[in-house]
Amino acid sequence: RLESVRCRADLGRSQRVVIKAGTSTLFGADGYPSLCRISQIVESISALRRAGREVIFVSSGAVAMGRCAMRQQDATTVSTLRSNVFAAAGFSRLMALYHMLFSQLDTTVSDILVTKDDFGSAERRANLHDVLNNLLCHGIVPIVN
Repeated sequence: RLESVRCRADLGRSQRVVIKAGTSTLFGADGYPSLCRISQIVESISALRRAGREVIFVSSGAVAMGRCAMRQQDATTVSTLRSNVFAAAGFSRLMALYHMLFSQLDTTVSDILVTKDDFGSAERRANLHDVLNNLLCHGIVPIVN
């Protein structure tokens, strides 16, 4: 186990890597997904897996994907929607995109939707920890949203 990372070179010895991609990384200024950037992230994660690293991918973007999907709706309807509605509409679309891209590189992924309640009790934290460890032990990349 790597106890501390003092410099970038220390990362090369790490067995487990957590990659976080925020909405501004995944989406362009026009509000559409940046397929080029998303593909580069997917390729990097797949390369890390092939090199034997365990990777947890933390992804934002469900709300932005939902907004993008809802553009065809009436503007007055869309303006009254709350972000959780956009997240619900966008989550499956974003995960479908990830699954399609990762499958092209023979990388198995899973979706994990986490809420603040998952950190509220020791039992739920332990369950989340166990799920993540089991996925990683089987070579699966968890995508945490």
